[in-house]
Amino acid sequence: MDGWLARLVLAEAAATAPARSAAAAVPVFARLSAREREVLAVLAEGVTNQELADRLFISERTANRHLSNIFTKLGVRTRTAAARVAIEAGLTG
Repeated sequence: MDGWLARLVLAEAAATAPARSAAAAVPVFARLSAREREVLAVLAEGVTNQELADRLFISERTANRHLSNIFTKLGVRTRTAAARVAIEAGLTG
């Protein structure tokens, strides 16, 4: 994961009260399809939508649709919040 994204995720997590635990993220995370989990893992690395699409061999439009579905299922509004869920769920390396 890029250093700037990790710092941003940690800063946002510290600013939220109360902090969400990894256990709380797992049930929400389980709602995602296998492909959505794959997309989320790549997103958590701090890539752009085009880089995400290129890496997963999909169009940018498909990447955007996956992200929209992920945001809805996770109940988040930002890429940073989605990345935080991925980190809390242990999806990132």
